[in-house]
Amino acid sequence: MKLSIITCTYNSEKYLEKCIESVKNQNLNNSIYEHIFIDWCSKDNTINIINKYKSENIDTNIKVVQKEPKGIYNAMNTWVNNSIWEYITFLNSDDYYNDNVLNNYLNFVENDWNKELYYWINNIVDNEGNIKTEYPNKWIYKKWLNKYILAMACYIFQSNTLYKKSLHEKYWLYNENLKLVSDAEFFIKVAKWKISNKFYDKIIANFRIHDWSASSSTLLQETENEKVRIEIFWKFIWNIMNSLYKILKIFLIKQ
Repeated sequence: MKLSIITCTYNSEKYLEKCIESVKNQNLNNSIYEHIFIDWCSKDNTINIINKYKSENIDTNIKVVQKEPKGIYNAMNTWVNNSIWEYITFLNSDDYYNDNVLNNYLNFVENDWNKELYYWINNIVDNEGNIKTEYPNKWIYKKWLNKYILAMACYIFQSNTLYKKSLHEKYWLYNENLKLVSDAEFFIKVAKWKISNKFYDKIIANFRIHDWSASSSTLLQETENEKVRIEIFWKFIWNIMNSLYKILKIFLIKQ
């Protein structure tokens, strides 16, 4: 299979080397992946870091596209248009892969080649890389309900997905009018078309939450509330079962 890894950057020097090193540490065959950087004309050391990486790895498929900033989803759409290979995945400039995990993951994908969307677990880490939680860890979503729930509420995000570029060709690109949730909108919409998907029950990457991260205000609250929502779900199920039991009991007494 052929894989495109996309990293969008803008003044991303603080965590970028960790991100780049994590790709290098995958020991992937150079012929099966490309790493594309979409940079919004950074004014810090970002481009120097990328160019250093590129010069030190001349046998890899590294692309750099610089453009005026027009929003994160415009950058992502630029990458989609510049990608030449079949499968795509996003790695944020402040995120990073665990060492040597992608080979096993790609083998998993190749053994079930007919799916359009694959997703995995990410660690949620803080500024220093300390693990706060895992996401998604809603076990009910990993099983038979996932095909229904994904079409109603997106419980995955871009950095823990790998999917066929053809999804954009068949449906649409990311909505550039949205600032934060266009990826969620995209996954919900394609789920309603009943795309085939498969969950990989292992941790692949680390999603960093920090003070200036766009996701920090919502994702940590999301993970903190998971136990509450699961408890409410099971109370709902229990109430249904209890009601059915009472109805059945009345019916049997009448008999």
